[in-house]
Amino acid sequence: SAQYFSVPVTNIWTITDNYWDEQTSLNIAQSERNPDGTYTFVVSATEPCTAAGCMANWVSTGGLNQGTLSIRFQDLGDPETVVTPIVSATVIKLEDLADAVPDDTVYLTPEERRAVLDVRRAGYEKRYAPYPQA
Repeated sequence: SAQYFSVPVTNIWTITDNYWDEQTSLNIAQSERNPDGTYTFVVSATEPCTAAGCMANWVSTGGLNQGTLSIRFQDLGDPETVVTPIVSATVIKLEDLADAVPDDTVYLTPEERRAVLDVRRAGYEKRYAPYPQA
């Protein structure tokens, strides 16, 4: 299995817009793992919420209606193994989301989502503090 992955949504020039204020990408440290070792992500322009809360592993399109979703894996472990990461995708309507995701999916409250976004912003500001961004 991969020791690192990144799931960013990018525009047609492969640029991730406004990742400091929106959850337009997730990496392995920012993602919630399913008990079976897999990860379930929802890519949507609208934050996917059900009666249980809002999906932790939501990747926002950042307002894009066209672009690229790329998934990058690193450190795949034993170079002798033939096991490689598998990615599959299903298009569903948001109203059908609750029935389509694993029962043990992690959900966030609005306050928890705000805290996640605050951490993203703080990381961005720390990284770019010496280089003011316009």
